Amino acid sequence: MSERLENHQPVIVQTVNDTVRMDDPFCFVWDGKFRAADIIGVRRHLNRFHGFRFHHTSPPEE
Repeated sequence: MSERLENHQPVIVQTVNDTVRMDDPFCFVWDGKFRAADIIGVRRHLNRFHGFRFHHTSPPEE
C-alpha cells in the first residue's frame, strides 16, 4: 500500500474549452439519451450525474 501525504487536497488545474467546435454534445455513459443545448447544459449534467467539478479560468492567450 502506498503512503498518503497528510495534505492530499485536490489540485486545481487550468482547463481549455475544447468543445468550441462540438456540434452534438451528448452523454455516452450508460447508453445515456442526454443531449445538451449548450456547453452550460453539458457542465451541469457532468456535475450532477458524474461528479465533475469545473474551475472557471480565463482562456489561454494564443
